[in-house]
Amino acid sequence: MSTIENIQNERFKKYLPEITKITQNLIEKFIHQILDSFYKKQENLFKIYGQQTIEIEEIFETYKEFFIFGVKKNMNEEEMSNNLQTFGISKEVSNFISDAFIARKLEIEAVLKIDSSKISSCFLKDFDWKINYVMSSNTISEIQHPLLTLNLYLQSNGQVQEVLLEFTPPELEEFIDELQKAGNIIQKLTFK
Repeated sequence: MSTIENIQNERFKKYLPEITKITQNLIEKFIHQILDSFYKKQENLFKIYGQQTIEIEEIFETYKEFFIFGVKKNMNEEEMSNNLQTFGISKEVSNFISDAFIARKLEIEAVLKIDSSKISSCFLKDFDWKINYVMSSNTISEIQHPLLTLNLYLQSNGQVQEVLLEFTPPELEEFIDELQKAGNIIQKLTFK
């Protein structure tokens, strides 16, 4: 288990069982508020739950993090309920929470995918490439080798910017390796 997973697990151990501090009749509303917060701004928790606002906010954020964890791990209803029970939550409450989660899981996943794609507003609109074979040059030490010229047309806020890149064969291989690494990271961010 990584350090991040250890920290996350400790946070889950500390705050997930704290839901029992909320009265039974408010737990349902609380869980639905957490699920709704993926789409809209959360309500003022102090108005609803009183003096324990800081603790309530921690519980709120921990459950939200747990739901994200559930989406990433593609948990089904039984797995979600069992996980909650390992943190000391009663079967009745854990079943309610897992039912609510499963009912909204696909929506949460869609919101998380959209949020992860908002890292940059810039996107590739078009590209063009050509291969040149350098026969002689006063600025390039190597002659008689191929060069790839890649024109990228990036669009951001309605404006198109052209980026020109030139690669020798080793530089092109390195560039492709970096793109593959970036592609793997993006796949992890999209949860599947």
